[in-house]
Amino acid sequence: MSAELSSTNPVLMADLSYEVGRLQAVATYGPAGELSGADLDHIVQFACRLFRVPIALISLVGEHEQCFVARAGMPQDRTSRSISFCAHALATDCVMVVPDATLDPRFVANPLVTGSMGVRFYAGAPLISPLNGHRLGTLCILDTLPRPALPAPDAALLADLATVAMDRLEMQRVERERLAQVARFEQMAAATPSGVICTTSAGIITHWNRAAERLFGWRTDEAIGCSMDIIVPPRMREEHAAGMARMIASGSVEGYPGRSIELFAMHRNGHEFPAEITLSCWRQENGEISFGASVRDISDRRKVEKQLRYLAHYDGLTGLANRAALLEALERAFRRQAATVLVLLYLDGFRDLTDALGYSAGDDLLHRIGQRLREALGGRGTLARLGDKEFAVVLPASGVQEPPEAVAEHLQQALRARPFDIQGRLVEIGASAAIAHGPAPSGEALLADAYLALMAARGAGGGALRIYDAAMRAENQAQRILREELSLAARSGQFRLFYQPQVGLKDGKLLGVEALLRWQHPTRGLLAPGAFLTELENGPHAGLVGDWILEEACRQAALWRRAGLALRVGVNMFSEQFRRGDLAEVVEASLHRHGLPAEVLEIEVTETVALRRRDVVMESLQQLYRRGVGIAFDDFGTGFASLSTLKDFPLTRLKIDRSFVTDLGTDPHSIAIVEAVLTIAQRLRLAVIAEGIETSSQARLLQELGCQEGQGYLYGRPAPAELLRG
Repeated sequence: MSAELSSTNPVLMADLSYEVGRLQAVATYGPAGELSGADLDHIVQFACRLFRVPIALISLVGEHEQCFVARAGMPQDRTSRSISFCAHALATDCVMVVPDATLDPRFVANPLVTGSMGVRFYAGAPLISPLNGHRLGTLCILDTLPRPALPAPDAALLADLATVAMDRLEMQRVERERLAQVARFEQMAAATPSGVICTTSAGIITHWNRAAERLFGWRTDEAIGCSMDIIVPPRMREEHAAGMARMIASGSVEGYPGRSIELFAMHRNGHEFPAEITLSCWRQENGEISFGASVRDISDRRKVEKQLRYLAHYDGLTGLANRAALLEALERAFRRQAATVLVLLYLDGFRDLTDALGYSAGDDLLHRIGQRLREALGGRGTLARLGDKEFAVVLPASGVQEPPEAVAEHLQQALRARPFDIQGRLVEIGASAAIAHGPAPSGEALLADAYLALMAARGAGGGALRIYDAAMRAENQAQRILREELSLAARSGQFRLFYQPQVGLKDGKLLGVEALLRWQHPTRGLLAPGAFLTELENGPHAGLVGDWILEEACRQAALWRRAGLALRVGVNMFSEQFRRGDLAEVVEASLHRHGLPAEVLEIEVTETVALRRRDVVMESLQQLYRRGVGIAFDDFGTGFASLSTLKDFPLTRLKIDRSFVTDLGTDPHSIAIVEAVLTIAQRLRLAVIAEGIETSSQARLLQELGCQEGQGYLYGRPAPAELLRG
């Protein structure tokens, strides 16, 4: 886009993408000379008489200039866009009126105003393309004398004339496009590579073009006068003759022009090839019927169609059948009323491997997995790849010696048996598996059953195998209803915050609280997190609800502080809040809104959340840590975090999981673990709080081991804020 264009009309240029599209639309109407005509000239002449002005123009505004496709009272056929009134008129769909250009700061120094033309008055209605709504130019009227603003009826009339002008421009564009298409067709017809052959009703060749020579190997002088049999394979000649006889016997040529068929034709050397033949026939002046054929070799097209059929039914990466082929195989089995078994495999942890190895290595891994599964399956069924992480096997329910469970376990074992060598790295991978038995209403239904079983297998942990039963569908239906209810709860404010005390073990003094989510269900009453939290965290509303929890906890902390109760408030974070990348800003804004110091808030993060998105979580936690917000590692010791996690993450507190506290008085292993955690925390200068304390003996033993803070039913159950006492 030129500097001139950028400076002529700032309003229009506010949307560069629109201007690019507009200029493309203007170009479809071609140079001005190609669009002039009596209709357009009559319109501008009529506009002059109607509005009693000396000048009327129909203009198209290009990138650097405006062209007048029709003009009355204007000597030149174009002007620079930089001095164009019409370029400004394009900024609106309404009529633009300039009563006196010498008083308008946009035009007071314009050469059209200060020069020999001496334009004082301007009114322009935009020409709006019926194809895409772009404003292409204007129908405008000009006067060398100032005039009052156009009355509304006159403005409407000018807009109507612009519509008529646009209609004429569009008609000319369509006609020009039609003529161009005709010209292109004639050029293509003249250079067609198709063989053109004409014959008598007896099948004697009367016309043979150069393309036919190349196609069939017979020269024109050799072919003319011969029977069409020279290009018909011997095995098809009898059928060909019978078809021509039927056409002649019918005595009608209707329905044959343009008719195309595909069959095999024969070259002079005896080679057969697939051909597309477009037939036509007509009646000569003497009443005899003649035939014409346009013949094309479609060998390449058949190859492409074969390739497309392959691509439509096979996975390009592994060469295995794809989802479409799998469903077709299932449908064929159902049509035969043959019992069928479907096995699904899900590659556990494949996404993490792809993130670590790169997508190229991931593709290589998938290819090798497909090869290994094919080898392990042998000829026992049809193997397909359904997606990035899913493979499927269709097994006949009869005629297979091994039960489907044994086949699925064999495939799982084949993957685990040895690592894959991917670009010099040894990669181990396993699979969860699911089995669904037919019959089912359709292939899609059986696949849906298998997916439900696969969800159950994945939920049971890596490498699990599950077989579909009706209870899974009922469970899935319940999950669907739960998701819908959670969506409504998030939008209608059905969630509540309860608070559980956190106390000093030595004196029982209230030091802080943990904010815990509850759902005030409209029919089921108050629900604890175990009834909905997993579905909420994996659903689309986790970030919204997490932000609400943070805001509500800060609001309540501010109320307590104003009442003289200075408490630390622990808030659990969802993975979605870290994924967005703006957690530090959201936390800081909430603290600022409620006038809270950063140390009042303690963010609680589980090992699962921390390790799932390690880099993103690490960055957010570091920002919060630098701001002075506390960071607690929740459920410590129950996940997969290594001790290096304690070194890498910016933590202020460890929370000993209740599973270690429950058995503290009876299990020496629990005592050893708690003692080790306390020792590590002391060396790392981290505070520690124990969860799940229910008895005085547990509290006393924890205190003896060196734990300073505790939380559990011994000190109070989670309760609404108004029931909390200092």
